[in-house]
Amino acid sequence: MGLMEKILEDKSATLRFAAVSALSQIGGEKVLALLEKTLTDIDTSVRCGTVSFLGQIGSEKALALVEKALDHKEERTRCCAALNLGEFRGEKPLALLEKVLEDPNANMRGFAASALGQIGGEKALAMLEKVLEDQDATVRRGAVHALVQFAGERMRETLLKHLHTEKDRDVLAVMASSLRSAFAGDPSVEQTLKELHLPPPRSATPASDRQSQPPPASPEEF
Repeated sequence: MGLMEKILEDKSATLRFAAVSALSQIGGEKVLALLEKTLTDIDTSVRCGTVSFLGQIGSEKALALVEKALDHKEERTRCCAALNLGEFRGEKPLALLEKVLEDPNANMRGFAASALGQIGGEKALAMLEKVLEDQDATVRRGAVHALVQFAGERMRETLLKHLHTEKDRDVLAVMASSLRSAFAGDPSVEQTLKELHLPPPRSATPASDRQSQPPPASPEEF
């Protein structure tokens, strides 16, 4: 551990990140104590790497440290924490995500939606249904992409219902694409889309490609 601690004090952020990665493979209480320190590293990539590796560890102590990162002063670190809550299971990460979904920052809410898609389950699905009513179109679009991970009738009915209330054309396009992909050949789906004037795209254009893409996969992308 002595060598690792020394590397964590190196001037090179790349070396410090590599040390964090190596520590995550070792595990143990002393490792978690070191990772707690790297949550305050001056470099964003090291902090976000720490949060990601804590998600891989997946223990209660690791979750407590990710929760701590939710309050970091820097936005990307907070978003990393929100996204990596999706690596944990149980009631606690869901409770934390429920709180994040009330954050005034739309990026935080969007990554929380992505995390819910990773977790899965009935409670996460119910939370995502509420996210479809978020005031920010990008967050709603993220919720649709997360919902696609839930196969079944409830997901189908949820998207069909919100097709009638959604006003943003980009979100509508993602909903239509998701429904066609998950329920190919379903006559009721095609009929609803036709009634709402959402025909299948005739050709892929740069604009339509952007509309169909999910939100950033990591905070480093926004």
